[in-house]
Formats: sequence, structure tokens, C-alpha cells
Amino acid sequence: MRADQHPLVVWLRAFWPAPLAAARRELWLGGLGVGLGLLCTEWLGRHWLGDARLWFIAPMGASAVLLFMLPASPLAQPWAVLGGNLVSALIGLLAHHWLGDSGPAAALAGAAAVGAMVVLRCLHPPGGAMALTAVLGGPTVQRLGVGFAFGPVLVNSVSMVLLALLFNHLAGRRYPHHAVPTLHRTSDPLPTHRTGVLPTDLDAALAS
Repeated sequence: MRADQHPLVVWLRAFWPAPLAAARRELWLGGLGVGLGLLCTEWLGRHWLGDARLWFIAPMGASAVLLFMLPASPLAQPWAVLGGNLVSALIGLLAHHWLGDSGPAAALAGAAAVGAMVVLRCLHPPGGAMALTAVLGGPTVQRLGVGFAFGPVLVNSVSMVLLALLFNHLAGRRYPHHAVPTLHRTSDPLPTHRTGVLPTDLDAALAS
């Protein structure tokens, strides 16, 4: 066995960063979009929410990466961002109400948020951070209560999605991306049912 084929070497090689498949233009555009998206979202939130002490939340940084760097990802589509962030914030607030700002509350909020996002088909990784923010965000978040979810969380999410729609359109990108159905919409059988030996083929062979 060659040294580079040793299982340990192959396993260690998996830790080496893979080359980026995106073109350099797309990477620059994505970085620019993240910066502009965060800047404008903060500005819109501050003016939309007026004197609210909390108008911008950290998990939006992760949402921005998905929206502007990976706009084709199912995790970056509008419903994923809006629904994922909102439901995760609500679950985090509920977990804090039951268990306070504790480790078990944070763990429960994260797990429940993922489950809810899967059921509602709005899986959005920053939602996990949103749930933790609702639990561990401190007195300001808890003072807002449900207003935290429908105030900064929803306002920031709507602003970021609107900006992503505008930016990606101007950049020549298609957004949002509609999911391609896994089954073709014809009356033809699936490819796996059209290949190989079928029971009818065997019956015909025996009859002949």
C-alpha cells in the first residue's frame, strides 16, 4: 500500500480545506453583498424600530453569508430565512421562560428549533444561533419578550431578504431558487423501473 493511501493519511487529508469551486467574481460579489446587506439591515432596523434598544442581532451575520455567498442553497431561500429565524426566536423565548438562561435551556432551544424548522420546511442554520440568542441574550432580550421575535428578528430578516432580492438581481444571479421536484411530472415510469430485468420480462422469457 502506498503511503498516501494509508487510511490514517486519507482521514487526515479530509481536514485539509477543499478548493473553492466558485469563480473569483462570485466570491467578490458575495463578500460585497454581505457587507452591504449587514450595513443596510442595521440602518433599516435602527430607523424602523426607532428608540428600541435592540435593533440589530448577531445571527444576521450568518444569514447574510447564506443569502449573498450561497443564494442557490435551499437554506438561503426567503421562507427558510424568515420562517427559520422567527420560529427559532419564539422557541428560544419559550425555553427561557421555562428554564431560565441556563445550559439546558439553550440546548433544548437549539434542538427544538431544528425540529420545528424541519417540520415547517424552513431549515436555516442561523436559526440555531437565533434560539440561543433568545435564551442567553440577557435582560434586553427578555424585557422585549415576544417583541424580540416580531421586532428585531423579523424586521432584520425581512430587510435582509429584500436586500438579497435586489442585490442578487442586480448581480445577475437568480434568486430565489425554486426547488426542483425529485420526481418528473410525466406518466412515464421512473428510470429505475425502466432498466434491468423486470418480472414481466422473466414471464415472457419463460413463456417463449
